[in-house]
Amino acid sequence: MKNILFISLFILGLWACSDNDTIVHIDLEPAQAFTFKPIPGGAIMHYTLPADPEIVGIEVRYHDVFGQEITRRSGTSCDSIQLIGFNEEKTGIPAQVTICFYDNRKSQNFDVTFNTKDSGPVTFMKSVEVYPNWDGFTIKYNNPTTTTGMAHVFYLGIDPVSQLPDTILVNSFVLEETDGIESVNYKMKQTIQDPTIVIRVEDFRGYMVNEKVWPTVKSLHAGLLNPAEFTFFCDRSVEHEKHKLGAKYLFDGDKKGEILEQLENRKKCCSFAAGPNSAGEEAVPMYLDLKKNRPIAFFRIYNLFNYEYSPSWEDRSEPGGMNLIYLDNSNEIPCEVTLYGLKDDHQTSTTFEVIDKMENWVKLGTFKQNKDLPMKQRWCKSAQGTYPKRTISEIRTMDEEYLEIIIPSVDQEEGYRYVKIVINEVFRHPSLQPGQGNINNHNPYNYVQFHELEIYTEKSE
Repeated sequence: MKNILFISLFILGLWACSDNDTIVHIDLEPAQAFTFKPIPGGAIMHYTLPADPEIVGIEVRYHDVFGQEITRRSGTSCDSIQLIGFNEEKTGIPAQVTICFYDNRKSQNFDVTFNTKDSGPVTFMKSVEVYPNWDGFTIKYNNPTTTTGMAHVFYLGIDPVSQLPDTILVNSFVLEETDGIESVNYKMKQTIQDPTIVIRVEDFRGYMVNEKVWPTVKSLHAGLLNPAEFTFFCDRSVEHEKHKLGAKYLFDGDKKGEILEQLENRKKCCSFAAGPNSAGEEAVPMYLDLKKNRPIAFFRIYNLFNYEYSPSWEDRSEPGGMNLIYLDNSNEIPCEVTLYGLKDDHQTSTTFEVIDKMENWVKLGTFKQNKDLPMKQRWCKSAQGTYPKRTISEIRTMDEEYLEIIIPSVDQEEGYRYVKIVINEVFRHPSLQPGQGNINNHNPYNYVQFHELEIYTEKSE
């Protein structure tokens, strides 16, 4: 028994000696060896280590914004280490730096302090603003470089399951650097007068950072503008009565192609096409004259569904007939559209030539999808080029497919009288890869095809 007790005391003595030996005292001036640069949400510590081959790295310990102890480590192959875990800008944060050696030996602790800048989520919350918009709202923000984190956008509505008041998630998105002020438009599925908007942000570690509430954001409502109240101008509209192709079909109210069920319309177009040179870098624009300044809410163009009575788009029986489009229209449908607006110039009437010479257009909005998207991901996913062809019964149960540009109400003031429509690009035929296929499938003359056009403006009280 005495022997066992003696051995135990001997081992404890050795451990105590070993523990003391692990601390290596270094003659070091912390202010010269360790320098700090504040960054969003933390700091960068630059360090210069003694020229000792047994040194393997460095360790920094401090407490983050939540009071949790954080340990950051780096090796001798680097000369800096990032300190993380902060939100608002702070100064004089204490930390301890330790130099690490082989065999788990460490130097004494060196006391240091560092400063931080506002983190990405904090900067976002300082810049973000909420504005009224059509059947929803708009948020605007400006994020600097190195911004990280996540934002969640809600409105106060009714939970569809419990039927009790609750926050309804509209969108979540990653915070990243913006090129100037970013503007995002949201529509609400629930009709709520003057809704309350809530935005929450979290850091890249998943911790909630802040929340901001905008009560009673003004509701703005829009309605479809009757075609009798505006004029459409297109210098390149393909007008062909035999095949029922022309600008007038843009405003007949048929949004999917159901009109083709009528016996006299079967295998006809009852639709709109424009060209040549109606898309691309040298595209000839189309124009709307709204007759007076109007706050503009939405612009939509609709897709003609692939239908059992769809046109062939090809008629070689007469020159200049339907030889514009090869096989189907899927490579004439717009994938990138930009709208521009111009205030009333007090002219009582106008023409395409007059509007086309006007200057100082203001960009209102853009819609863009990749021209090589798979058909199922395109806004016009049920266009010709998809199989099988739909029956009229199927089409009636399907949702309309449209390209939509929302024009924020902010800064519109009294609105715009003239609208310029520029088709920047059209989709590639879904059967082709870039650089493959015959010349017709590549739409070399930049024709454009869509089925219906709508413009929505502010509803009159």
